[in-house]
Amino acid sequence: MFPFRHLRLLLALAFVLQLIAPFAPQAIGADDTPIVFGNEPNTALSLATVTPNGRYWLFCTAPNSGTGPRTLISVDAATKVGVKLFETTESFCANYQRVFAPADFRNYFFLARSSSTTGWELKRAALDGSQPTQSVSGQPPAGYEVLVIYMSPDKRWIVYDIRHIASGMNYIERQLGLYIVPTDGSAPPRQLPIQPADPAKYVLGQGFTPDSATFLYVSDQDGAAYQWNLYAVAIDGQSAPRRLTPQPCADYALSYYECHGLITRDLQFSYLSLNTTNATGLYRVPLNSSAPTWQFVRNTRGEQLVLNDTRILAYTNTNITTMPVDGSSAPQDAVAPLPAGAQGAYRTPGSGPTPVTACAGACMIVPWVGVSTNSQWLYRVALDGATPAQQLAAVPGAGNSGTYRITWVVLSRDGTRVFFEVGNDNSTLVELYVVPVDGSASAHRIASWAATPSPGMMLWAPLSDGRYVAVVDLTLDPHVLQVVDSTLVDGPRLPGPSVGFLGRITAVSPNGREIMVSGLAGWFLVDALTPVLPERLHLPSLRR
Repeated sequence: MFPFRHLRLLLALAFVLQLIAPFAPQAIGADDTPIVFGNEPNTALSLATVTPNGRYWLFCTAPNSGTGPRTLISVDAATKVGVKLFETTESFCANYQRVFAPADFRNYFFLARSSSTTGWELKRAALDGSQPTQSVSGQPPAGYEVLVIYMSPDKRWIVYDIRHIASGMNYIERQLGLYIVPTDGSAPPRQLPIQPADPAKYVLGQGFTPDSATFLYVSDQDGAAYQWNLYAVAIDGQSAPRRLTPQPCADYALSYYECHGLITRDLQFSYLSLNTTNATGLYRVPLNSSAPTWQFVRNTRGEQLVLNDTRILAYTNTNITTMPVDGSSAPQDAVAPLPAGAQGAYRTPGSGPTPVTACAGACMIVPWVGVSTNSQWLYRVALDGATPAQQLAAVPGAGNSGTYRITWVVLSRDGTRVFFEVGNDNSTLVELYVVPVDGSASAHRIASWAATPSPGMMLWAPLSDGRYVAVVDLTLDPHVLQVVDSTLVDGPRLPGPSVGFLGRITAVSPNGREIMVSGLAGWFLVDALTPVLPERLHLPSLRR
C-alpha cells in the first residue's frame, strides 16, 4: 500500500512547484508555430549570427511594424536552450557596432539606448546567461553617446568613443575622449591619454595594430581644422602619443578615414592611399620612426589594398599590382595585357565585392570591372611577384536589361572553388556561378533567381564540403530552402522547408553545415547536408 506520508510529501512538492512556476524556464517556440517574442504577434528576426566557435547562436528580434519589445536572445547550439539577454522598446538590433569577446567568445558587446532621449551606451552580455547584461560605458552625459567600438585582434580589449550626438550623416562631432576596457570585465574603463589641449580639435579612432599593443587615431590637433594626421598611442597609457605622418594624410572634413590603411604583420609599415593638396598616391608610413615620415610608393589613386605576409596587392583604376611590403623592389603589374575597356574601372573600398584570399594565402581572387564595356572579370592574382594573373571568368554586360555586376565573391570552405554572385542594376535577375580556383574548368551557373531580389541579400551560402551550396529559391511561392550540387550546371536541387516570403539565409555555423534561415513562416536551423527535411527551430526553454 502506498504510504500516506509519501502522499503528503508529493502534495507538498506540488505546492512548492506551483510557487516557483513563474520563475521556471519559459517556452518561446513550438514545432508547428512561428517563434514570436514579447506581446507582439508580428515580431520578426532582425539579426541572427553565430559565435566563431559555433557554441552560441545569437538572435535579435524586432516588431515588423509599430512599437514593441526588441529582444536579444542567446541559444546554446547543443541544447537549443535560449537565454533572454536584453530587452528594450528602443531600436538597437540594426546597430552594426557589435563584437564577440574574449577568445572563447563567451561575452557579447553591443550598443543600445536606455530611452528615446538618451544616446547609445556600450553593454556587455554573457551568452550563457550566467551574469546580467551590464552597461560598460555607463550612461553618457546629455547630448553625448558611444558611437564606434574597436575590438583588439587578440580579443582582450575594446576601445570606444564618447562623442557628441551627430546630426544627419556628419559624424565629425566633438568627443569626450577615447576609452579602453578589458573584455573580461577585470577592470573599469579608462581614458586613453590623447586629448588635444585645444577643445575645438577633433580626435577620431582608427583601430588597433595587429599585435593589439597600439591604438591608431587621427586628429587635426597639429594644424588647421580638418587637417588630419595619423597618431599612435600605446594602450597601456604609459607613453605619450606619437605623430606618424609628416603632412596631413587627409585635408577635408569627411576624409579622415583615408588616414588608416593596411598595417604589415611585422608592424613596420602602414600603407595609405592619399589624395591631399600636397600628397597624392600610395605611401608607406614607418610605424617605429623617431620622427614623422613617409615614403612615396607610386603615383596612383584609389587602391584597395590586400596584404599577405610579404607582399601587398594594390587594386587600382589602371591595373592590379603587387609589391613587397618592405619596398625592396618596384611594384609589378599583375595583369597584362588589360582587357579592353577595363581602364578606369576599379571599385572604391566598400562599393563593390572585396578580393578574397585563396591558394593557402599565395593568391587573391580579384573582381575587375570594365566601365566602358559594362563587363566584369574575375582574376586569380599570385602574390609572388612572378606568376602572371589568370582570368577565371568573364561576365558580359546585359544591354537594355540592366548592367550585370559581380556583387559577391566567396571561397568554398575547402578552398578549391570560387562562388560569385552576378546581379543586374534593376534587380530583376540574380545568378550564382562557380569556377575552380586553379582555372582547370570554365565558370558555370548553378542557380538563378528570376524574381526581383536585391543582389547580396544572402540568398545562398557554400557548405562544408566545398561541393554543395544552400540556396533560397525565390521563384517558388512561398520561398523554399534548397541544396544545390555546384558541380552541375543548373542542376537538380534537394528540397528543404518552406520559409514563407522574405526568406533569406541569415547565418552559417563555422562547420559549414548548420545554417539559419528566416522568413515570414518562422526561423529554421538546418543541417543542410542531412538528407531529411529540416525541422523548424524551436527553443525548448528560456532562462531569465
